[in-house]
Amino acid sequence: MLDKLSFSPYPLGKQVKSLSHSSHLSVKAVSILAGVSPHTLRAWEKRYRAVEPRRSDTGRRVYRPSDVERLRLLVRLVDAGHSISTVASRPDSELAALCESLPPERGSYARSAQDRLARTEPSPSSGSNPRMSALSDSTGETLAEVIDSIRHFNLDRISECFARSQELFHPRTFALEIIGPILSEMGVLVDRGVLGISQEHLLSVQVRGALGAALEKLDRGMRNQPHALALAGAEGDMHEFGLLLGAILCASRGIRPLLLGPNLPPKDFADAVQKSGTRIALLGTTPLPPGEMPRTYEEYLTEMESHLPPETELWLGGRGDVKLGSLNLKRDIRALVTLEMLDHALSKLENHGKVK
Repeated sequence: MLDKLSFSPYPLGKQVKSLSHSSHLSVKAVSILAGVSPHTLRAWEKRYRAVEPRRSDTGRRVYRPSDVERLRLLVRLVDAGHSISTVASRPDSELAALCESLPPERGSYARSAQDRLARTEPSPSSGSNPRMSALSDSTGETLAEVIDSIRHFNLDRISECFARSQELFHPRTFALEIIGPILSEMGVLVDRGVLGISQEHLLSVQVRGALGAALEKLDRGMRNQPHALALAGAEGDMHEFGLLLGAILCASRGIRPLLLGPNLPPKDFADAVQKSGTRIALLGTTPLPPGEMPRTYEEYLTEMESHLPPETELWLGGRGDVKLGSLNLKRDIRALVTLEMLDHALSKLENHGKVK
């Protein structure tokens, strides 16, 4: 299955969304992302005013993220048997409520769509920054291209798209504004049944390689620095993309990460921290079904902490179910639920030179 992010998949405010606030998406991109043909899209606009695109300086129709989400809701309702003429004029809130009433296999998508609508409301502070607009155009088109390539099992096109993006963007931008939204988008499309498990696995392989290359590019400039922060997932937790994104955040701040990967027993994690001399140990957590891991996060942290050097800071990342109040540890634990929180913590370390 496609790796769930240990941290929030929307980690850095307006800079990292499924689709950026300032995106100006083309007809082709919207068609791919919303799952509706350009011909049908034009008909829905002309006959029913389902969405009302704006015009670019050159007269092209351009769309906002909220248009994509609205179209997705409409597609779900039409697929379920509603007539487009009866739903096209309804507000987003009513469309989302109607999707909630669909059978369970579709309800999960409706909830996701409603959440994504809330996250793509324009930000008063986003303004009309030309650089951000150009960046958003590029990332939005890249997202559409990758999803279309996955649909057609076009491995070469995906590789070319990632290679081109890595040349154009800084590794941090590539990881957080290209890969993060693509992972979130795939989760929605697989949940909808638009894409299958084989396509999910195909993307996972490509993303793993691309993130590894981005991290390697950053690490080449820090080869003479000691590792300052170790990242790992608990034994039984196989998710690694959140850890990779976290490591890229560290490296982009000039803080060299020691990426130990997922599924690491607590004593091995502590031993690696001690032998490498890292100052901070970050355990990534994931919301997992009960019994999927051999021990609870509380048991893991208790055992790990008993083997850590006393000066090592212990950080906890992600949205896993951890009852910190029940722990009786010798040191405080810093909880960082999102990548935004991690980035803020890292910026303080960078500014004060605490890990150099």
